[in-house]
Amino acid sequence: MQSLVFSPVRLVLVLAGLTLLLSACSSAPMYKPTPLEQPSWTFHAVEFHSATKGRDAMVYTVGKAEGIPTLQAARSNADGKARKRMSVLFRQFVQAALEGYQQSGAPDEALAQAKQSLDDVGMGGAPIEDRFGHLNEGTWYSLASLPYSRFISLIVLNKRVPEAFSVWLKENATGLFTQLQTHWANHPDNVPSGKEETKQPEAPTQPGKADAPLDLKLKLNDFQE
Repeated sequence: MQSLVFSPVRLVLVLAGLTLLLSACSSAPMYKPTPLEQPSWTFHAVEFHSATKGRDAMVYTVGKAEGIPTLQAARSNADGKARKRMSVLFRQFVQAALEGYQQSGAPDEALAQAKQSLDDVGMGGAPIEDRFGHLNEGTWYSLASLPYSRFISLIVLNKRVPEAFSVWLKENATGLFTQLQTHWANHPDNVPSGKEETKQPEAPTQPGKADAPLDLKLKLNDFQE
């Protein structure tokens, strides 16, 4: 039987071969996985998706965090910005509703009462639906979403809001949705630039983009307590 004991010369040769092998491996380039393609929703501050059958119209807002070294802090910052933008959008919706109510010929007293009742209406925190981290750029994106019917219900379920204004709001909800959508279509924060210009906007994975007209009259039960 052949001996398994290495001679000094043989041992030196074996060690030299292992050294060369390890050196070759260490000089090989490290494998870097291909990053996921940046989703198109990150290029738009606000998006509106109209309702389809059995699905509510949706409002989406995006928050972007830059230059924050820790992942947890970056996520929290982006989440907060997305939710803050949703709150700003809700206040824009309230303002547009009040202006529309005034233009409809509402009595001054009713308009003043509506304004006063909406001063302290808040929407709370919008849920975060999706996130994306761009490691090459050191940026983090968060996508907040809220059903448009939630905008309506926050007002019509408020007992301080005059009933006449609530009725007008439900009847004109579709027009207000279109008004906000048109306003943000060409908003500076919503217009891509440079290489982003070729990307076409698309809906998040859930619930998906819809293209049918909004019909809140079929969903009035959503506004009941």
